[in-house]
Amino acid sequence: MYQTFYDLLDKPFKLAPDARFFYSSHVHKRALSYLQYGIAQAEGFVVITGDIGSGKTTLIQEMLGYLEKNKHIVVTISSTQLDPDELIGMIAASLNLEYDTDNKVKILKAIEKYVVDTAWKDKRILIVVDEAQNLSRESLEELRMLSNIQIEGASILQIMLLGQPELSAIINSKDMQQLKQRIIVSYHLGPLNRDETEAYINYRLEQAGRDKSPLFSIGAYDAIYKYTGGVPRLINIFCDRLLLYGYIEKIVAFEKDHVESVISEIEKESLISTRIRPHHTVGVGMEGEDSFRLMEDKIDRLESKMNFITDLVKRMLSKKKTGPG
Repeated sequence: MYQTFYDLLDKPFKLAPDARFFYSSHVHKRALSYLQYGIAQAEGFVVITGDIGSGKTTLIQEMLGYLEKNKHIVVTISSTQLDPDELIGMIAASLNLEYDTDNKVKILKAIEKYVVDTAWKDKRILIVVDEAQNLSRESLEELRMLSNIQIEGASILQIMLLGQPELSAIINSKDMQQLKQRIIVSYHLGPLNRDETEAYINYRLEQAGRDKSPLFSIGAYDAIYKYTGGVPRLINIFCDRLLLYGYIEKIVAFEKDHVESVISEIEKESLISTRIRPHHTVGVGMEGEDSFRLMEDKIDRLESKMNFITDLVKRMLSKKKTGPG
Protein backbone atom coordinates (compact mmCIF):
# COMPACT_ATOMS: atom_id res chain seq x y z
CA MET A 1 0.00 0.00 0.00
CA TYR A 2 2.72 2.48 0.96
CA GLN A 3 5.40 1.25 -1.47
CA THR A 4 4.61 3.69 -4.28
CA PHE A 5 4.29 6.65 -1.90
CA TYR A 6 7.83 6.02 -0.55
CA ASP A 7 9.35 5.02 -3.93
CA LEU A 8 9.79 1.38 -2.96
CA LEU A 9 9.79 -1.66 -5.22
CA ASP A 10 9.15 -4.13 -2.43
CA LYS A 11 8.07 -4.20 1.21
CA PRO A 12 11.24 -3.45 3.20
CA PHE A 13 10.05 -4.78 6.55
CA LYS A 14 8.35 -8.05 5.68
CA LEU A 15 8.43 -10.68 8.43
CA ALA A 16 9.26 -13.69 6.25
CA PRO A 17 13.02 -14.39 6.28
CA ASP A 18 14.64 -13.21 3.05
CA ALA A 19 18.38 -13.48 2.43
CA ARG A 20 18.23 -10.38 0.20
CA PHE A 21 17.54 -8.31 3.31
CA PHE A 22 20.29 -9.87 5.44
CA TYR A 23 22.06 -7.05 7.26
CA SER A 24 25.57 -7.95 8.37
CA SER A 25 25.79 -6.26 11.77
CA HIS A 26 28.80 -6.79 14.04
CA VAL A 27 26.90 -9.51 15.89
CA HIS A 28 25.73 -11.20 12.70
CA LYS A 29 29.21 -11.06 11.15
CA ARG A 30 30.64 -12.83 14.19
CA ALA A 31 27.84 -15.38 14.15
CA LEU A 32 28.39 -16.04 10.44
CA SER A 33 32.12 -16.53 11.03
CA TYR A 34 31.39 -19.02 13.81
CA LEU A 35 28.96 -20.85 11.55
CA GLN A 36 31.43 -21.05 8.69
CA TYR A 37 34.11 -22.36 11.03
CA GLY A 38 31.74 -24.94 12.49
CA ILE A 39 30.60 -26.15 9.07
CA ALA A 40 34.22 -26.46 7.96
CA GLN A 41 34.79 -29.00 10.75
CA ALA A 42 32.30 -31.34 9.02
CA GLU A 43 31.26 -33.08 12.23
CA GLY A 44 29.46 -32.69 15.54
CA PHE A 45 26.90 -30.07 16.48
CA VAL A 46 26.72 -26.35 15.75
CA VAL A 47 24.41 -24.45 18.10
CA ILE A 48 23.00 -20.96 17.48
CA THR A 49 20.71 -19.38 20.06
CA GLY A 50 18.92 -16.04 20.12
CA ASP A 51 15.73 -14.42 21.33
CA ILE A 52 12.56 -14.56 19.24
CA GLY A 53 13.04 -12.34 16.20
CA SER A 54 16.82 -11.98 16.52
CA GLY A 55 17.38 -13.14 12.93
CA LYS A 56 18.49 -16.77 13.39
CA THR A 57 16.62 -18.12 10.37
CA THR A 58 17.81 -15.32 8.08
CA LEU A 59 21.37 -15.88 9.31
CA ILE A 60 21.16 -19.57 8.42
CA GLN A 61 19.78 -18.75 4.97
CA GLU A 62 22.77 -16.47 4.44
CA MET A 63 25.18 -19.19 5.60
CA LEU A 64 23.60 -21.82 3.35
CA GLY A 65 24.16 -19.50 0.40
CA TYR A 66 27.91 -19.95 0.88
CA LEU A 67 27.77 -23.75 0.65
CA GLU A 68 28.74 -25.53 -2.54
CA LYS A 69 25.49 -26.99 -3.84
CA ASN A 70 27.19 -30.05 -5.34
CA LYS A 71 29.02 -30.77 -2.07
CA HIS A 72 26.21 -30.49 0.49
CA ILE A 73 22.80 -31.97 1.09
CA VAL A 74 20.88 -29.85 3.59
CA VAL A 75 17.92 -31.22 5.52
CA THR A 76 15.83 -28.63 7.39
CA ILE A 77 13.51 -29.72 10.19
CA SER A 78 11.18 -26.86 11.10
CA SER A 79 8.68 -28.73 13.26
CA THR A 80 10.13 -29.92 16.57
CA GLN A 81 6.88 -31.00 18.24
CA LEU A 82 7.89 -34.57 17.42
CA ASP A 83 8.74 -37.61 19.49
CA PRO A 84 12.05 -39.39 18.72
CA ASP A 85 10.49 -41.87 16.27
CA GLU A 86 8.67 -39.09 14.39
CA LEU A 87 11.87 -37.04 14.24
CA ILE A 88 13.81 -39.93 12.72
CA GLY A 89 10.96 -40.53 10.27
CA MET A 90 10.98 -36.85 9.32
CA ILE A 91 14.72 -36.93 8.59
CA ALA A 92 14.34 -40.06 6.46
CA ALA A 93 11.41 -38.52 4.57
CA SER A 94 13.38 -35.31 3.97
CA LEU A 95 16.16 -37.42 2.43
CA ASN A 96 13.56 -39.12 0.20
CA LEU A 97 14.49 -42.54 1.54
CA GLU A 98 12.41 -45.66 1.05
CA TYR A 99 11.92 -47.46 4.35
CA ASP A 100 9.49 -49.46 6.45
CA THR A 101 7.56 -46.75 8.28
CA ASP A 102 6.76 -49.12 11.18
CA ASN A 103 10.29 -50.37 11.74
CA LYS A 104 12.58 -47.87 13.45
CA VAL A 105 15.65 -50.10 13.11
CA LYS A 106 15.19 -50.21 9.32
CA ILE A 107 14.68 -46.44 9.21
CA LEU A 108 17.93 -45.87 11.09
CA LYS A 109 19.75 -48.35 8.86
CA ALA A 110 18.40 -46.58 5.77
CA ILE A 111 19.62 -43.22 7.07
CA GLU A 112 23.04 -44.62 8.00
CA LYS A 113 23.49 -46.25 4.58
CA TYR A 114 22.50 -43.04 2.82
CA VAL A 115 24.88 -40.92 4.92
CA VAL A 116 27.77 -43.32 4.32
CA ASP A 117 27.08 -43.64 0.57
CA THR A 118 26.86 -39.84 0.32
CA ALA A 119 30.18 -39.42 2.12
CA TRP A 120 31.91 -41.83 -0.27
CA LYS A 121 30.67 -39.58 -3.09
CA ASP A 122 32.51 -36.69 -1.41
CA LYS A 123 29.28 -35.02 -0.31
CA ARG A 124 28.21 -34.00 3.17
CA ILE A 125 24.83 -34.03 4.87
CA LEU A 126 23.86 -31.17 7.17
CA ILE A 127 20.72 -31.47 9.28
CA VAL A 128 19.39 -28.08 10.42
CA VAL A 129 16.85 -28.21 13.27
CA ASP A 130 14.93 -24.98 13.92
CA GLU A 131 13.18 -24.20 17.23
CA ALA A 132 15.33 -26.90 18.81
CA GLN A 133 14.42 -25.75 22.33
CA ASN A 134 11.12 -27.57 21.79
CA LEU A 135 12.79 -30.94 21.26
CA SER A 136 12.44 -33.45 24.08
CA ARG A 137 15.60 -34.73 25.70
CA GLU A 138 14.88 -38.10 24.10
CA SER A 139 14.79 -36.49 20.65
CA LEU A 140 18.04 -34.64 21.31
CA GLU A 141 19.60 -37.93 22.37
CA GLU A 142 18.36 -39.50 19.11
CA LEU A 143 20.16 -36.77 17.19
CA ARG A 144 23.31 -37.37 19.20
CA MET A 145 23.19 -41.05 18.32
CA LEU A 146 22.79 -40.16 14.65
CA SER A 147 25.92 -38.04 14.87
CA ASN A 148 27.85 -41.25 15.70
CA ILE A 149 27.76 -42.37 12.06
CA GLN A 150 31.38 -42.68 10.94
CA ILE A 151 33.68 -43.81 8.16
CA GLU A 152 37.10 -45.10 9.24
CA GLY A 153 36.73 -43.42 12.62
CA ALA A 154 35.70 -40.02 11.22
CA SER A 155 32.24 -38.53 11.82
CA ILE A 156 30.44 -37.76 8.57
CA LEU A 157 27.12 -36.25 9.67
CA GLN A 158 26.75 -32.73 11.00
CA ILE A 159 23.77 -31.30 12.88
CA MET A 160 22.90 -27.65 13.48
CA LEU A 161 20.54 -26.66 16.29
CA LEU A 162 18.79 -23.27 16.23
CA GLY A 163 16.79 -22.20 19.24
CA GLN A 164 15.80 -19.67 21.83
CA PRO A 165 18.02 -19.06 24.88
CA GLU A 166 16.43 -21.90 26.85
CA LEU A 167 18.13 -24.32 24.45
CA SER A 168 21.44 -23.46 26.13
CA ALA A 169 19.99 -24.32 29.53
CA ILE A 170 18.82 -27.69 28.22
CA ILE A 171 22.19 -28.52 26.68
CA ASN A 172 24.02 -27.50 29.86
CA SER A 173 21.88 -29.72 32.08
CA LYS A 174 23.56 -32.74 33.68
CA ASP A 175 21.75 -35.33 31.55
CA MET A 176 22.87 -33.67 28.30
CA GLN A 177 26.63 -33.72 28.88
CA GLN A 178 27.30 -36.24 26.12
CA LEU A 179 25.57 -33.97 23.62
CA LYS A 180 27.40 -30.92 24.98
CA GLN A 181 30.72 -32.64 24.35
CA ARG A 182 29.81 -33.01 20.65
CA ILE A 183 29.31 -29.26 20.15
CA ILE A 184 31.96 -27.81 17.84
CA VAL A 185 30.70 -24.20 17.91
CA SER A 186 28.00 -22.34 19.82
CA TYR A 187 26.99 -18.69 19.56
CA HIS A 188 24.28 -16.47 21.01
CA LEU A 189 22.77 -13.92 18.63
CA GLY A 190 22.11 -10.69 20.53
CA PRO A 191 20.16 -7.55 19.49
CA LEU A 192 21.44 -4.69 17.35
CA ASN A 193 22.85 -1.60 19.05
CA ARG A 194 21.50 1.87 18.36
CA ASP A 195 23.75 2.65 15.35
CA GLU A 196 23.19 -0.79 13.87
CA THR A 197 19.44 -0.30 14.21
CA GLU A 198 19.67 2.85 12.09
CA ALA A 199 21.90 1.12 9.54
CA TYR A 200 19.58 -1.92 9.48
CA ILE A 201 16.53 0.22 8.71
CA ASN A 202 18.34 2.12 5.95
CA TYR A 203 19.76 -1.07 4.45
CA ARG A 204 16.34 -2.69 4.18
CA LEU A 205 14.88 0.46 2.64
CA GLU A 206 17.67 0.53 0.04
CA GLN A 207 17.20 -3.18 -0.72
CA ALA A 208 13.53 -2.43 -1.34
CA GLY A 209 14.44 0.26 -3.88
CA ARG A 210 14.56 3.44 -1.81
CA ASP A 211 17.26 5.95 -2.75
CA LYS A 212 19.62 7.28 -0.08
CA SER A 213 17.53 10.36 0.74
CA PRO A 214 16.81 10.32 4.51
CA LEU A 215 13.38 9.12 5.58
CA PHE A 216 13.93 9.35 9.36
CA SER A 217 15.44 12.01 11.61
CA ILE A 218 18.02 11.20 14.29
CA GLY A 219 15.33 11.53 16.92
CA ALA A 220 13.08 9.11 15.03
CA TYR A 221 15.86 6.49 14.94
CA ASP A 222 16.46 7.00 18.66
CA ALA A 223 12.78 6.46 19.41
CA ILE A 224 12.55 3.35 17.20
CA TYR A 225 15.58 1.81 18.89
CA LYS A 226 14.30 2.65 22.35
CA TYR A 227 10.97 1.00 21.62
CA THR A 228 12.20 -2.14 19.81
CA GLY A 229 15.40 -2.80 21.77
CA GLY A 230 17.27 -3.48 18.51
CA VAL A 231 15.50 -6.81 17.91
CA PRO A 232 15.23 -7.20 14.10
CA ARG A 233 11.74 -8.69 13.99
CA LEU A 234 10.37 -6.00 16.30
CA ILE A 235 12.00 -3.35 14.14
CA ASN A 236 10.29 -4.88 11.10
CA ILE A 237 6.89 -5.02 12.79
CA PHE A 238 7.13 -1.46 14.04
CA CYS A 239 8.59 0.13 10.90
CA ASP A 240 5.98 -1.54 8.70
CA ARG A 241 3.29 0.00 10.88
CA LEU A 242 5.12 3.33 10.89
CA LEU A 243 5.27 3.49 7.08
CA LEU A 244 1.58 2.65 6.86
CA TYR A 245 0.87 5.50 9.30
CA GLY A 246 3.08 7.79 7.21
CA TYR A 247 1.24 6.87 4.04
CA ILE A 248 -2.14 7.59 5.61
CA GLU A 249 -0.96 10.90 7.08
CA LYS A 250 1.11 11.80 3.98
CA ILE A 251 4.34 12.11 5.97
CA VAL A 252 7.40 12.38 3.70
CA ALA A 253 10.01 12.42 6.51
CA PHE A 254 9.57 10.97 9.99
CA GLU A 255 10.38 12.88 13.17
CA LYS A 256 10.46 11.65 16.74
CA ASP A 257 6.89 12.81 17.40
CA HIS A 258 5.61 10.69 14.49
CA VAL A 259 7.25 7.61 15.98
CA GLU A 260 5.80 8.40 19.39
CA SER A 261 2.34 8.82 17.87
CA VAL A 262 2.52 5.31 16.40
CA ILE A 263 3.79 3.92 19.69
CA SER A 264 0.83 5.54 21.41
CA GLU A 265 -1.57 4.07 18.85
CA ILE A 266 -0.10 0.61 19.26
CA GLU A 267 -0.25 0.63 23.02
CA LYS A 268 -3.79 1.95 23.08
CA GLU A 269 -4.95 -0.71 20.66
CA SER A 270 -2.92 -3.41 22.41
CA LEU A 271 -2.03 -4.77 18.95
CA ILE A 272 1.68 -5.12 19.57
CA SER A 273 3.15 -5.76 22.96
CA THR A 274 6.82 -5.62 23.48
CA ARG A 275 8.94 -8.54 24.45
CA ILE A 276 11.06 -8.15 27.56
CA ARG A 277 13.77 -5.75 26.55
CA PRO A 278 17.50 -6.40 26.58
CA HIS A 279 19.13 -4.89 29.68
CA HIS A 280 20.36 -1.79 27.82
CA THR A 281 16.84 -0.73 26.79
CA VAL A 282 15.25 1.88 29.02
CA GLY A 283 12.22 4.10 29.09
CA VAL A 284 9.57 1.59 28.02
CA GLY A 285 6.68 1.11 30.43
CA MET A 286 5.50 -2.34 31.46
CA GLU A 287 2.25 -1.80 29.57
CA GLY A 288 4.26 -1.38 26.37
CA GLU A 289 6.47 -4.33 27.28
CA ASP A 290 3.45 -6.56 27.66
CA SER A 291 1.78 -5.30 24.50
CA PHE A 292 4.71 -6.00 22.03
CA ARG A 293 5.36 -9.38 23.67
CA LEU A 294 1.85 -10.64 23.02
CA MET A 295 2.01 -9.85 19.30
CA GLU A 296 5.48 -11.38 18.98
CA ASP A 297 4.36 -14.59 20.68
CA LYS A 298 1.30 -14.80 18.40
CA ILE A 299 3.52 -14.45 15.33
CA ASP A 300 5.92 -17.08 16.64
CA ARG A 301 3.09 -19.55 17.36
CA LEU A 302 1.60 -18.94 13.91
CA GLU A 303 4.95 -19.62 12.24
CA SER A 304 5.38 -22.81 14.29
CA LYS A 305 1.90 -24.03 13.32
CA MET A 306 2.57 -23.36 9.64
CA ASN A 307 5.89 -25.20 9.82
CA PHE A 308 4.24 -28.14 11.57
CA ILE A 309 1.46 -28.36 8.96
CA THR A 310 3.99 -28.20 6.11
CA ASP A 311 6.15 -30.94 7.63
CA LEU A 312 3.11 -33.08 8.41
CA VAL A 313 1.98 -32.94 4.77
CA LYS A 314 5.49 -33.89 3.63
CA ARG A 315 5.48 -36.87 5.96
CA MET A 316 2.07 -38.04 4.77
CA LEU A 317 3.09 -37.78 1.13
CA SER A 318 6.32 -39.62 1.87
CA LYS A 319 4.48 -42.47 3.59
CA LYS A 320 2.26 -42.88 0.54
CA LYS A 321 5.29 -43.16 -1.71
CA THR A 322 7.26 -45.55 0.47
CA GLY A 323 6.59 -49.05 1.57
CA PRO A 324 8.36 -51.95 3.30
CA GLY A 325 12.05 -51.82 2.48
